[in-house]
Amino acid sequence: MSEERTFADKLIGFVQVWGVPIGMTIAYLILMWSAETDTTGKAWMAIGLGFVYVIWYVFRLLTTNAALARALDNGESAQIIVVADRQLKKLRDPAARAPYLVARAFARELRGEWTDVLADLDAAKLDAMSPRARAIWRLRATSSRIAALVALGRVAEARTVLERDLQPDANHVLHSDAYLVANLAAGRVLLAEGRPAEAAKHLVKVRDDVRASAAMRASASLPN
Repeated sequence: MSEERTFADKLIGFVQVWGVPIGMTIAYLILMWSAETDTTGKAWMAIGLGFVYVIWYVFRLLTTNAALARALDNGESAQIIVVADRQLKKLRDPAARAPYLVARAFARELRGEWTDVLADLDAAKLDAMSPRARAIWRLRATSSRIAALVALGRVAEARTVLERDLQPDANHVLHSDAYLVANLAAGRVLLAEGRPAEAAKHLVKVRDDVRASAAMRASASLPN
């Protein structure tokens, strides 16, 4: 019975992913067969089918990115891992894989799987991405790396990463992603260094910022 359910789940997943292009292909083939037109007309139909494939691909890409962004903002670790694993199974290009590895590292950060966080971040080849595309993912990666290093007791390494990659005293634009991530990371490092009063000054900037995601604000909660 479990094997039948597994097969059914796989079948449903296949239909969800490929049902639209397969259905449209069948419909266009029937249209070409039944249409009273010459080869040129059928060629234009084929071009139209090509446009359908492009639109379907773009729609799926936007849907995947939107689902991932929503899960990241809300701190939904299970959903992040589902989306990331699905994409990582298909992608081979290092630039395309990097964001999903960073996203999965963040999900594992939420679960406290610290060694796996570092493993995913080490596997993410962010330098393969374009400078514009990698900026936000580098911020996320640095924040997760600092969180993992602090949790593993490697506080000196966390301080080095913070000052090298985030520069917490730099004049980041107020409420920007860099501003929020730098303050969150600085607060974490200061707490680990036994300086709670200084840490609170940074963490409260994240906790009370309307632009901070729910996951960021939760991470910036001050310990009792």
